[in-house]
Amino acid sequence: MTMQSRMFRFHDLSWEARTLIKKWMATPRVMRDGFSAKSFDNPNLRVIQVNNSIGQTVAFGAVETAFMLSAYLLNPEATDQEYHFGGQEVDCEIAKWARMDGVRKMLYATPLSHYSHQPDEKLIRIVEREFPQNLVMRGAEQSASVAVVS
Repeated sequence: MTMQSRMFRFHDLSWEARTLIKKWMATPRVMRDGFSAKSFDNPNLRVIQVNNSIGQTVAFGAVETAFMLSAYLLNPEATDQEYHFGGQEVDCEIAKWARMDGVRKMLYATPLSHYSHQPDEKLIRIVEREFPQNLVMRGAEQSASVAVVS
């Protein structure tokens, strides 16, 4: 089966695609899996549109930019209290940069034993896929490692 996908900024989607999204959102039996009207509040939203071999749209996916703290290193001589306050400072700094970049979410990869303290926190399963990617920037080819969080 042949499929074709393209990613667009939401404002670059065709009128036909926008109409289809609105129609599907109003259909009760459509699987939304997190896709809601709130998805469109993000000014940085990108949408993936998947079409089959005859050009019929099969799926849409909302793609948001997210900051993810992937690793940290702790001073072995620091106290538990310093770890706690240091973690809060990391949160504040990431949040500051996220707001400046128009990012709405932070993802934390924590041990399974981590207890969620905030009422607005939601536990999710993260699948990480790493793959090498060659990036072409201004004619010069550079190699980069990219982590995809879905």
